[in-house]
Amino acid sequence: MIDELDRRSFLGLTAASVTAVLSGCLRGPEAVGWRMAGYDAANTRYNPASTAPEGVEPEENRIWSYTVSSSSPNGLDTSIQAVGPAVVDDVAYAGGVRGNFHAIDVESGDELWKYGDGQGFPSFPAVIDDTVYVGSRDNHLHAVDTKTGEESWKYDAGEMIQTAPVIDDGVIYTVSDQLHAVDVDMQEKLWSFEHSSLVYSPAVEDGVIYVPGPGLVFKGNEVVDTPQDNMFFALDAVSGEWLWSSEMDVWVEGEPVAGDEHVFAADRRTGLKAFDSVTGELEWFLDMDSPSHHGLAYAESTVYVSSSEGTWAVDASTGEVEWRNPVAEGSIAIADDKLYLSHRESFHILERGSGELIQKQRRTGSFAAGPPVIAYDNLYIASWYDIRRYDRS
Repeated sequence: MIDELDRRSFLGLTAASVTAVLSGCLRGPEAVGWRMAGYDAANTRYNPASTAPEGVEPEENRIWSYTVSSSSPNGLDTSIQAVGPAVVDDVAYAGGVRGNFHAIDVESGDELWKYGDGQGFPSFPAVIDDTVYVGSRDNHLHAVDTKTGEESWKYDAGEMIQTAPVIDDGVIYTVSDQLHAVDVDMQEKLWSFEHSSLVYSPAVEDGVIYVPGPGLVFKGNEVVDTPQDNMFFALDAVSGEWLWSSEMDVWVEGEPVAGDEHVFAADRRTGLKAFDSVTGELEWFLDMDSPSHHGLAYAESTVYVSSSEGTWAVDASTGEVEWRNPVAEGSIAIADDKLYLSHRESFHILERGSGELIQKQRRTGSFAAGPPVIAYDNLYIASWYDIRRYDRS
């Protein structure tokens, strides 16, 4: 039997080998696009090869905005919440909660093609090679040709897909009423993991998939399902075999993040936990004393967490707080030496090393409904109505 030290050594060698093979694909020096919701399968939300604007000024450095719309019964276009974009090469891919799925030319902001019949594509897309994958309200994961906008194939997940698909080593992981592992070449299910109320995407690293436990499910303002437990799971990414689980104080909120031989997860009410990625043992806990959290990210041995009480930078190994900004909050993207945070009507830019506030923007109406995306030295934001591109000027 492989002991823990041997297994860590093996995983380290495996990670190094995979990184070398995929250089220029997801994490290499040429990987300046943004292929999936978390940037990579580990959900780090860190693009190490891209820079981004010093600030967001709609009248100065907004290059274009693209309205995501769907056909209404009277034939008029109706604006609905935009989701995305994934940005690869010269194309941005974005959907709408109740609209169609779109490919947008990143230079001009013009539509290249549109896919769907208005059924709604509420999941953030994922792009690998010449195929973009997106979940739909019609219970299917759609595989669409990036050049033509034609359907390549689709997978019936049984229930509506709202969470972002995650792709790793030729397998796409998607969540409906259960977690599905689908081989992208064979176009068929490898395994599925059933658990009540899975509502967030997993993280995948070194052959292990980390699954946030069930959360509350709402219909309108009413709770229609409550979690049976508050567990956080690790499964073998190839077989779906259970590896370990760890109990949370309350349900996990948001996607987990993997890095530095740890996996990080925040719960609804108390704070951030770091688990040993191999054993599942709790390594440290950050008490945030916050009713909710908005996002996690990881870069170069530091994990960043944002909540309604501000944003923290925490040493990934020890849990020691490096800095805290009590003002900034939101979903996080990292590029160069900056953090970009979007939340409802606010947008913040922080110095990554110090947490110092560089810019704070507020708008009337909903400014940033989705997480920021940084690709090819540009910043993309999904509002309630459109996708917006900002450059470095």
